[in-house]
Amino acid sequence: MTWVDPESRDTGDLITAAIWNQDVVDNTQWLKDNLPGGTSAWVYNSSNILLGNGGETMLTFDTEWWDTDDIHSTLSNTGRLTAPVDGLYLVGGACLTTMYDALRLSIRLNGTAVAMTRSGEGGFVTSCAITTVVNMQAGDYVTLHGYQNESGGLYVDADGYWSPSFWMVRIGEYVS
Repeated sequence: MTWVDPESRDTGDLITAAIWNQDVVDNTQWLKDNLPGGTSAWVYNSSNILLGNGGETMLTFDTEWWDTDDIHSTLSNTGRLTAPVDGLYLVGGACLTTMYDALRLSIRLNGTAVAMTRSGEGGFVTSCAITTVVNMQAGDYVTLHGYQNESGGLYVDADGYWSPSFWMVRIGEYVS
């Protein structure tokens, strides 16, 4: 199957099954088969996670929304997403708390911070999200860390697959 550039259509044009299949179905299948983004995982934790005061806490994840290539394990190193192949990966995470405190998230590559964000002081619910692009070789791993220093302890609240969550998707070739 090859990509076929769709033609422009006008209001009132009849879209036949053949046109729909070529322009939409076949091209969507081509994208799925040919773009590097097929390697991905989205994980979350079904329980609250306590962030101590003044130190980073690596967040862990006990549930997989999906995992295409054994990127995550629910048995060991549950805080890691590991690259199965060399590539550029879009990596992100999110969490929320039901406290007034500010919250910081960071993404670490093999233990070294590569991205950081901080929420402001948030009223009843503070949410924080982070996204970055990471150049990874097969076996490299990323972790998501939370930090707060405004109270004795702060829980990252479990809220379905939204919080805490962590994901990555391969978006391109490794850049050497």
